[in-house]
Amino acid sequence: MQPIDLFEKLKVHAALVVLQLGFAGFEILTRNLLIDGFSPFVFPVYRNAIAFLVLAPLAYWLERNERPKLEWAQLPMFLCLGTIGILGNQMSYILGLRYTSASFTSAYRNSMPVFTFLISYFIGIERVKLRTREGQAKILGTTFGVTGALIMSLYRGAEIIRPPSPGNRLLHGFHFSSWNLGVVILTAAFLSFAIFLILQAQLMKTFPAPLSIASISIGIGCIELAILALMIDRNFSRWKLNSTSATITVVYAGVVASGLVSAIQSWGIKRCGPVTVAAYQPLETVAVAVLSFLFLREGFRLGSMVGAALVVSGLYLLIWGQSKEKKDNSLQKPLLRKDSAAEAA
Repeated sequence: MQPIDLFEKLKVHAALVVLQLGFAGFEILTRNLLIDGFSPFVFPVYRNAIAFLVLAPLAYWLERNERPKLEWAQLPMFLCLGTIGILGNQMSYILGLRYTSASFTSAYRNSMPVFTFLISYFIGIERVKLRTREGQAKILGTTFGVTGALIMSLYRGAEIIRPPSPGNRLLHGFHFSSWNLGVVILTAAFLSFAIFLILQAQLMKTFPAPLSIASISIGIGCIELAILALMIDRNFSRWKLNSTSATITVVYAGVVASGLVSAIQSWGIKRCGPVTVAAYQPLETVAVAVLSFLFLREGFRLGSMVGAALVVSGLYLLIWGQSKEKKDNSLQKPLLRKDSAAEAA
């Protein structure tokens, strides 16, 4: 991570705001397209094909001097990234969004860092020092996140704030059992993306080119998604973009939600670290909630609001604990080097 001045910091933070607002628009447009009957199997094919066309040239140009040579031993990892992070995550995400709502999906997405931390802990990548404040904050944050996710999954509650006009278009045709199914599918989506992030971090150690990793993974995932879509949805009339709104949504999803978001995320992590990038995630939840209320006539329910508050609180506790731990470790390294040098003298 590079040291940056005040102007650069403002530029980074403005970009991160744009990132979250851009993804909020993606969830609203996509949810509306799914309600109109567009195939959830065809949509991610178009999205990733456009994203690949956007990201691949950027990766080739921007990382031409730092991208190492691709080795055959790295191909299985890229296949895993494409299968788990693109095929598994995006297919589950789209189906989960179809059966729930945009605001719920966005709020539930804040639990993804908690899932990432739990998986990292159980496979030995993350360590927790229970006697330190940062270790306790990580445990408490994880507890809050899991509790909030369970509340959102199992308890919807009464509608506290109703939409401006009667009738909730989002829930038309879906029953409570369908909602529960959507929650299970979304959980699978976020778990698969958590695994994707962990695998990506491991690959980055030997292939430090984030845009190239993203574009190769998207390319592999797009091929797999196309094969799956052709197997499930052979009615080619459903592959046509028959309306202006469908065309706009597909292009927006590929250019903004995949291309621009991936580029800003990679740039933001390089400039100010993953903790700062993750801290902006709840902004997207607020934006989606407001936009869903205004344009999709989606009300605010008690279970979702309580669960979202716990998840966001847990997210910030977890971020604080990880940030404090990394800061303490970075301060200890120079001291250890000095001690070693003194002993050698």
